[in-house]
Amino acid sequence: MSKQQAMQIEKAHADVLAGSIADLKVLSEQLSGLDDIKAERQKAQAQLDYARKYLKQTQDQIKENEYFRDKYMAEAREKAAESERLDREIKEKRATAAQLNDWRNKMLQQLQG
Repeated sequence: MSKQQAMQIEKAHADVLAGSIADLKVLSEQLSGLDDIKAERQKAQAQLDYARKYLKQTQDQIKENEYFRDKYMAEAREKAAESERLDREIKEKRATAAQLNDWRNKMLQQLQG
C-alpha cells in the first residue's frame, strides 16, 4: 500500500469518525430532549395527582355537607311539624277558654239578674 492510499484511507476514517461524532452529538441532544420531556411529564403527572387528590377531598366535603344538610333539614321539618301541632293545640285551647269565659259570663249574669 502506498503512502497516498494510506492517507486516503486515514482521511476516509477521519471523515467517518467526524460523522460518527456529529451523529453522537445529535443523539446526545435528542436524549437530553427526552430527559426534558420526562421531567415535564413527571411535573404534569404531579399536577394531575394533586388535582385528583383535591377533587376527591372536594367530593368528600360535598358528601359531608349534604349529609349534615339532610340531617338538619329533617330536624327542621320535625320542629316545624311540632310547632304546627302546638299552634293547633293552642288554638283549640283558646277556643275552649273562650267558650268557658262565655259560659262563666252567662252564669254571672244569671246570678246577678
